[in-house]
Parts: sequence; structure tokens; C-alpha cells
Amino acid sequence: MIDFIKACLDINELKTNLKKDNRLNFKTNFTESTGEITSSIAYYKGMKFTYARTKFYLSGSLHKFYNKGKINYNDFSLLELIHTFRVLYEKFNLPIDKMRIINLEIGVNILPPIPSDKILRNLFYHKTEQFKNTSVKNKGEYQLCSRQQYDVKIYNKAKQEKLNQELLRIEIKYKKNKPLQRLGITKMLDLLKPDVFNRLGLELSQNWSKVLLIDPTIKEDLLAPKEKEKVIKWSNRNYWIELKTENKSKNAFNREVNRYKKVVEKHSDKIQEQIFNLIVKRWGKLTDFTAEDIIYNVRKINKSYIKLIFPDNKKVCLVTKLDISMQKENSSFLCTSGLMFYKKNNPELYNQIMNKYLLPKHSNKPEKTKIEIVAHNIRNDFHNLRRDFRNLMNPEKPKLFNTLPYIEKEKLKDFGLTSKSLYHEFKHYR
Repeated sequence: MIDFIKACLDINELKTNLKKDNRLNFKTNFTESTGEITSSIAYYKGMKFTYARTKFYLSGSLHKFYNKGKINYNDFSLLELIHTFRVLYEKFNLPIDKMRIINLEIGVNILPPIPSDKILRNLFYHKTEQFKNTSVKNKGEYQLCSRQQYDVKIYNKAKQEKLNQELLRIEIKYKKNKPLQRLGITKMLDLLKPDVFNRLGLELSQNWSKVLLIDPTIKEDLLAPKEKEKVIKWSNRNYWIELKTENKSKNAFNREVNRYKKVVEKHSDKIQEQIFNLIVKRWGKLTDFTAEDIIYNVRKINKSYIKLIFPDNKKVCLVTKLDISMQKENSSFLCTSGLMFYKKNNPELYNQIMNKYLLPKHSNKPEKTKIEIVAHNIRNDFHNLRRDFRNLMNPEKPKLFNTLPYIEKEKLKDFGLTSKSLYHEFKHYR
């Protein structure tokens, strides 16, 4: 999903002097003529930490960093990205809500329907820009289409990593922040917003759909003689180059692309469409988490980040599940002010709450007292459940078998296990 990133921050915004961190071995660069320090650079598990005059830069593969600096060919989900941000926040005190993104790389690794090398040989254009076969020392070859604000890069990930199975990598690297701003991305924390990572997935799949891939599965025996002649021409890269250079207008090139695509639609296995669907499916799998999942994991980093990611998110009572956004920010339960709000604005719901949480023996007390009692009972309801659950899950109390796997995740949340909770206390049972 998200891989390479480069982000910056004014040095005076750093909360910690990372040069004093024993895990980071900074090497200082000087200007020979003046002796002026130009930069100090350290590497840690695939990430590069740079002090450059008044700026601090963080760059590298977040995916590799998550894997302790080793690999980035396995899946890297949204929740694993959140965990990576948590490590950067907790270990290095980096304010990810302030780190401004300069470059970003997104992509997916898929199992292609035909061998990766066959796909790469038949990649000709992205829109009207030609793919170029490029090689990098120790990284192998890849097809690169370099545009003004971003690059489209496609390569055989299995060959690069010496894997035993096919793996095709499709990625976009944003070189400028203008297209990122268009996608709603300015700071690192923006990458955790559902609308942002949905747009990024759409960008990746749509850019693949704009690729000119000559489909090697076209069934020539089903074609008319003129169509066969056309397929021979279409399979020649030089044909497209000449078409583009001889016709300054894009229309001639685009018309020919459309003719080619009609033949592909009728007489091939539609490899490009299959890959498009694989991209959508893979991105969906890596980002398919509920708002509750995201909030639960972001809260582990910094509770204040939740409002930045979900500005319209309603806070709900841990017991009643009712909206308590009208109460104090640090509220967890429906309290007296919330009950008064419902009494005034939703009397029917207020009466339901009172009937459920007020014992008959208190029914004749003044209304203010009854509200205080109900608020108290709601808090007690939570803490009693929590206490019972603690006793149930306590590893020191003998049980025939581990019961945690048999309790639904939603039930865990009912016990308040979506905040700092018993879930961590008994995480060795997971």
C-alpha cells in the first residue's frame, strides 16, 4: 500500500534531539571550504534521518521499517501502517501530525494472470508517454514512465527478491506535493484518513487503466485478415512511436488505442482488465477496516489524532452506545449533562434510559437525584462488567481452556477493550 515516504519538519518543531539517540549513528557532512555543517545523516531499519540546516527529514520505506528493515514484498495493511507510525511516535517522538510529506510511493504486489516478464515486455505507454526499460544496480530491471509530477513503475518483484513464485509490483511515486495536495495529503497523519486512502487506491487502479498493454493472449485465429495485420503492427513498439511522432495531434494515437482495445475486448483473455481487478481487490484487502478499527489503533499513538482523522466522528458512551459528543471531551460514559440533553431534546429516549438504569426503589426521588443515580449506575455497569471479565480472563485462575478466542470482538469492545484495556493485559492469549 504505502511504501517510500519523504517528509520534513522544521527542526524547532522536533520534540527530541535525535542526535543524542544511541540507536542513531549520525554522520556529519561539511563544506570543505568553510567548514560549515551541511547535514547530519543516520540510518535505522530502512529509514533515513537527516538534519539539514533548519530542516529535519525522514525518508525511506515504511513497509521495510515495519519489517525491521528487511523486506517489503509481503502485505502491508493500513493497521500495520498505523503501527509503524506508532513506533516512530513512541521511539523517536516524531509528531506525525506535523510532518509534511514531500514524496510518496504507493503500490501493490499482485500474483499476475500471466508471467510478469511477459507483461513487462508488452508495456508500451502510459497515456501518451512511453515506458522505458530501466535497470538499477542490485534491484534488477523495471518499466518506468516518468511524468512531470509522478512516476509509474512496474516490475517483476519476484525476480528482484529472488522469490519462487510470480509477483508483479505496480506503483506510483509522487515527486511533487501538488498532486498529493489534490488528494488531500499534506501531513503524514493524512494517510490514515479513509477518504484519502480510498482516493489513493482509485489513483493506482485508474493509472493502470491508462496503460497501453499489448495483450499477448489475443486469439489471432479468430481474427479477420485485416485484424491480424493490425495485431502484428500493434505488437511492434516502433509502430506506436512512429504513429505518435508523425501525428502531432493526440487524436490519431488515441483512436488507434481505441481500435486496439475493441479487439482485446472481443478476442483475448483481457489481461489488463484482470490486473485492474487484482489491484482493486488487493488495495481493498489492505485497507478494509472499520472506523472503529482505525480509532482503536490510532488511540494507541495519541488520542488527539482521532479528531484530526475523523473531525465529524461522534463519541459514544461505552455502555449505552449513545452519542455523548455534547459532553466534555474526555467523557467515556453518558453522564448528568448528557442525560439532561436527552431529557430536553429526545424525551422518549430519555425515558427509555431512565427505565432501564433506575431501580424502582429510587422512582420517587427528585428528578435531579434520579439523573445522578442513573449516571452512576451506567458507570457501575461498565466497571462491573470489566471486573467480571478480568476475573474470567485472569490467567492465574485455573480454567479448562483459553476462553478468549470464543468471545466475539464486538463483545470485547462492550467491555471497554477498545481503549487502554484488559485486551493488552491478556495479550499473550491472542
